[in-house]
Amino acid sequence: MAQIKKKDRTQYIWKLIMAGGVLTLLSLVLPSAFFIESGVWGLLWYIGILWGGDIYGGEVLGFIDDGRYIPIGVITTVLLIIALILMAISARNTKKERNFKLNAGISFLGSILAIIGPIVYYFYLDAEIPVLFWDHFLPFVGVFLPLIASILGIISAIMLVSATKLGSKSGER
Repeated sequence: MAQIKKKDRTQYIWKLIMAGGVLTLLSLVLPSAFFIESGVWGLLWYIGILWGGDIYGGEVLGFIDDGRYIPIGVITTVLLIIALILMAISARNTKKERNFKLNAGISFLGSILAIIGPIVYYFYLDAEIPVLFWDHFLPFVGVFLPLIASILGIISAIMLVSATKLGSKSGER
């Protein structure tokens, strides 16, 4: 008779970390801000791509040309890419059951970067372009997904640390 391998929660934590990474990736792909005014609509991505149109069917696709927006958009994009890479590394190593404490730290660091990116983006644009930006634009799904991803990453880091402590008490890990 084949031995049944005991499954503990550490075998599933990597899926939680990977879900956070996927949400971070989606936040880069989906728009971070949108506006709708007087029959004109527009979607804006972190990197500065602007896609918009009007009720008459005219559409425009291009980059935002405001010099105040470009630096924070690039910084936020880089922070989210680093967070995505850290979460992917943590998920891969957790799945292979390698050094849970290190993976918890990597996941936590990626989660912190995923929180910092959209928060800095929002408040920088609010301070730098106060009348023009958030009075017309509204935060979109690209701003909220990294926050959800960071919550998942922090929860998984806490679970990894508690699993390591439980494993060291029982002598398994």
